[in-house]
Amino acid sequence: MRKQQIEFLKELRERIEKDCEGYFPELDEMGEVEQKAYMIEELRYYDNSDPEDCVGMILIDGYDGVEYADEDIDLMKEQLEEDAEELGFEGELADCKTVDDVIGLMRRHRIESSKEDRVWIRYLHSYWAINYDHGPFLTYDEARRYLAVRRRAFGKFAEPVKVKVPRRTDLAELLRIVRETDWEGEQ
Repeated sequence: MRKQQIEFLKELRERIEKDCEGYFPELDEMGEVEQKAYMIEELRYYDNSDPEDCVGMILIDGYDGVEYADEDIDLMKEQLEEDAEELGFEGELADCKTVDDVIGLMRRHRIESSKEDRVWIRYLHSYWAINYDHGPFLTYDEARRYLAVRRRAFGKFAEPVKVKVPRRTDLAELLRIVRETDWEGEQ
C-alpha cells in the first residue's frame, strides 16, 4: 500500500472513532462490535385526501397532477370562475393572491375540487424515510458535507442518521479492518 493510502485509512479510523465518542459501541448477537454508517433521512409527503391530521395542503391540477404555485394564480382563478358564480364568492376569488388564499377560500366554501376538476385540494401527510439513492457514509461529517453540497436533491428537513451496517457484509468487514488495524505499524 502507498503511504497516502495508509494515511487516508489512518485518518478515516480517527474520524470513525471521533463519531463513536460518548457512547460505548454496541455488540451484536454474535458478540461482535456493531458497525455503524450514516444515511440521509428526510421528511417525505404522501396524499391520501384525508383532511384529518394533515401536515399541509397543496393545490394540484386534476388532469395532470402538477402542483400549482403562486405564479399560477390567474389560471386557478379562471378554473374556479364557474364555482364562484354558482356559489356567490366572485369578490373573494378576485382578492386571492396566493395558493394559500385559494385553499382558504375553497375550504370556507367546502369545495374539494373545481367544477372542471382542474383545481384540487390535496391533503399532505408526512413520514421520515431513508434516501437510499445517496450513501452510505462512513462518518457523520462526511454525510453532513455531502448533504450541504447537494441540498437541492433533498427535502427541507433532511439530516444524516446513524444506521446499523449488516453483519458479514463487505462494508462491515472494511469498517472492522479500518478500526482494528494498527496503521502506525503498517508504514
